[in-house]
Amino acid sequence: METGHTKLTIICQENAEWTHSSLSCDVGRCLPVPKMRNAQPDTRLATNGTIVVYTCQTGHVFPNGDTNVTASCLNGKWNITKMDCSSENTLLFISYCLNRLRPTPDMKYSTRKLPVENIFGAVTTYQCLPNYWIKRGISNTSVSCNKLRKNVYVSRLYHLSTIL
Repeated sequence: METGHTKLTIICQENAEWTHSSLSCDVGRCLPVPKMRNAQPDTRLATNGTIVVYTCQTGHVFPNGDTNVTASCLNGKWNITKMDCSSENTLLFISYCLNRLRPTPDMKYSTRKLPVENIFGAVTTYQCLPNYWIKRGISNTSVSCNKLRKNVYVSRLYHLSTIL
């Protein structure tokens, strides 16, 4: 049907032909254009077949490092998941953390519990073996990469015999 119409009347003409020979109902509208933090779409039009280009604000990028992404509305649905633009510094820091945590550092005389994923904020917990400490009375610690860039690295372990 014509764009935006929901009903149509056809008439049988004197020549036995209908006024419209090709009929179909199409998905006319999509859900509203998805909002993405720190990104601006180039259109708010939400009809089937619309292509939207999102552009990050200055100094921001999408998680893949690009400043632009494209989305299409097909059959009433957008083909993109919500992605927000982050500060370029944040993205570089996240990359730094991922590189620093992969692989997680070894620590002698300890066991470690690895994070499920090496992502920003991931934490690895170390537990010293019996009779070993990081500092007197402290037998476990965690290594994490966070906004403060605080990475805990242990340079020396103490054995029970050295502190008694």
